[in-house]
Amino acid sequence: MPDADIVIATAILTVHDVHQLSSKKGKKVYFIQDFENWGYTDEEVYETYGLNMKNIVIAKWLKEIVDKHSHSESVYIPNGIDLTIYGIDIPITERNPYSISMMYRKEVHKGTKYGLEAINRIKELYPNVEVRLFGVPDRPEELPDWIEYTTKATQSQLRTIYNHSAIYLTPSVIEGFGLTGAESMACGCALVSTAYQGVFEYAEDNKNALISPVKDVDALVNNIERLFNDNELRIKMATKGNTDIKKLSWENSVNLFEKTLEGLFN
Repeated sequence: MPDADIVIATAILTVHDVHQLSSKKGKKVYFIQDFENWGYTDEEVYETYGLNMKNIVIAKWLKEIVDKHSHSESVYIPNGIDLTIYGIDIPITERNPYSISMMYRKEVHKGTKYGLEAINRIKELYPNVEVRLFGVPDRPEELPDWIEYTTKATQSQLRTIYNHSAIYLTPSVIEGFGLTGAESMACGCALVSTAYQGVFEYAEDNKNALISPVKDVDALVNNIERLFNDNELRIKMATKGNTDIKKLSWENSVNLFEKTLEGLFN
C-alpha cells in the first residue's frame, strides 16, 4: 500500500485490513453501502461500525443502524444518478407496454428467484411479453429462450435495455439502495419493486412506484398486471418516477463526498 492522505474501505471484507494500516496510509474512511451480514453475524457487522473510522452511509436506514454502534455520527450521502449516462431515448408513451427488464443476480438476498417466478407466471398470462435480463454471469441455463439476456452490460447497453422496457422489476429481499431501480426510473421505466429497505430512498408506493411485500410473488404479479392493464397508470408512475429521481443529483453526491473527505483535515 502506498502512503496516502485518505484510505477508504468499501466493504466489510476490506474494513479490518484498512483499520490495521499505519497512519502513513491515510485517514481512514468506511464507505457503507449495505448491511453486509451475508457470511457474517449481525454482531460482527456492528463491530465494524465502531472501529473509529469515518463512516459514510448511502441510505437513511443504514445511518440509523450505524450510528447506534459507532462512537461518532455517520455522514449520509445518497447515491447520485448521472443523468448524462441514464435518460429517456424512447418516450414513455411509445414503449411496448408489455415489456419488462430485471437484473439477474445469484446472491440469495437479491431475490432473483422471486422475480423469475413472477416473470414466468406473467408469461403464461401474457404470452407476447418481452423480457430483458442482464447480469454479470454468463447466460444462466435456467433461462428460457424467450428471455433476452445481456452479460456484463455496459452503461450504454443498460440505457438501451431500460429504454426498451415499460416496467423494471426489483425483487430484492435486502439491499442498501438499489441502483438499478433508480437508473431505470431515470430512463423512463415504471418501477415494480419489493419493499426492501433501500428502495424507500427514492420510491414511494402508489406515487412513483408499485411496491409489494418482500418474497411475495403474488403481489409482484398483481402489480405487473396492474400496469399491463392500465397504460395510463403505467405512464403516470413512470413519469413521476423520472421526475423524482432527478433529485438524486450526481453532482450533489460527489460534492458532499469531497467535502466530507476535506473535513477530515479540519
